[in-house]
Amino acid sequence: MKQIQLPVFMRVNVDVDPTTGQGSTECTPEEYHKYVDRGMAVVKSTLAIESLLNWFLRLSLFREIDEDAEFVCGHLLESSHLSFSSKRKLFSAILERDSLLSGKEKQNIEKQLSFVERYRNAFAHGSISAVHDKFILKYFSSTHHEENLDDDFWLKIETSFNQASNTIQALNVQLSATQTDSEK
Repeated sequence: MKQIQLPVFMRVNVDVDPTTGQGSTECTPEEYHKYVDRGMAVVKSTLAIESLLNWFLRLSLFREIDEDAEFVCGHLLESSHLSFSSKRKLFSAILERDSLLSGKEKQNIEKQLSFVERYRNAFAHGSISAVHDKFILKYFSSTHHEENLDDDFWLKIETSFNQASNTIQALNVQLSATQTDSEK
């Protein structure tokens, strides 16, 4: 297969000491690339979670009319016509309608998906700044935010993204099993 190279980058800022005109960080290019790669991984992971949401929506909305599912999903769910935010709201409404999750479980998945969307947008539209010996994610979400990209931050990202993915996968398995049982 042909190797391809596409432009993949994030804006990385290095704060400059105004008295010396020098960068105020000792970070190496390798360190910059590590943070950019992690930011891109957040965006890629959001796409994977969105794919799980698409499958959930297909399973729950097209139980009876499977022949139209591919057409509608292709033109709506797997297109740019329905944003992640819209899919998240539709997902929540279906959870409520079909009593698939309730109470704390429903609140948790809604919180996790909001978190996924927030950080996908932060890494897609924000910037990473190198300040002295640390990296900071700067983004706008209703107000300006700055977050230290330390191990605690990455653990929070990893935990929330994995929990969201696992919950949606379990719901998809549950819906698939229900449909298989009803076909018998």
